Amino acid sequence: VGRANDESNIVELLLPSSEKVVSVIPIVGMGGIGKTTLAKLVYNNPQIDAHFGKKIWICVSENFQEVELFKLILESLTGRKVDLSSKDAIVKEIKKEMKDNRYLLVLDDVWNEKPKLWDDFFESLAGIVTTNGSRCLVTTRLGQVATIVSRHSPYLLGKLSDDDCWSILKE
Repeated sequence: VGRANDESNIVELLLPSSEKVVSVIPIVGMGGIGKTTLAKLVYNNPQIDAHFGKKIWICVSENFQEVELFKLILESLTGRKVDLSSKDAIVKEIKKEMKDNRYLLVLDDVWNEKPKLWDDFFESLAGIVTTNGSRCLVTTRLGQVATIVSRHSPYLLGKLSDDDCWSILKE
């Protein structure tokens, strides 16, 4: 309820062509405001399905390792458990699965503020496909995370209107 404009705004940010292999768009807002719900609306939008060859959704834990994140991506693509432990081997398998398709990767509920980790992660991610125009949508409560993961201005998710809140309560 009340997020149709936000959904269309984010879809518009994700669809234009890009000079970059992967662009990151962060959604920032306080806990419980609807960042994950909005990301799900965008993820399931028919325009997104038509534009991206692959879609991946990852719930990021507070304390994650880069290798674990790549494992989760590969598991999402293949639908099976990954027994590999080397980042290079996992990235190589992701590359095979992607087949140079443009992709949308959603990293939901990101807390980690370590710039080196994110630089390494996105550098590896950029090497997975050669086609420009893939996107990474990041949801976070922390403005600092948005600054670290993206050069884009974050999409600041505001409160719902009183009428929208009331309609939710009535339901």
